[in-house]
Amino acid sequence: MIFIHVTYLDEEEAKKVSKLILEKGLAGTVNLSRVNSLYQGNEGLVSQPGITVLIKTVEAKVQEIENLIHEQNHQKIPPCIAVINIFRVNKEYKEWLQTCIK
Repeated sequence: MIFIHVTYLDEEEAKKVSKLILEKGLAGTVNLSRVNSLYQGNEGLVSQPGITVLIKTVEAKVQEIENLIHEQNHQKIPPCIAVINIFRVNKEYKEWLQTCIK
């Protein structure tokens, strides 16, 4: 099982991409959460509200998801797309996830 972590500036865009991922059968679940990111900008420390998207999928779908995210990106800055390999997940959830992914 793989988690893909992506942040968006806009909730509408995050939801749009999340729905596409699910409709295409690339993931079983997508979680959206409000976040406040801090980062070093050209003029100092920046505090930026946004949306974190956590995509639950399998290794075979990572590249397709990454491509879709890039195709749908309308932000001024490129999104960070972080892939996290999950060492272990309960059997029932893993089996269910496999039924969701095409």
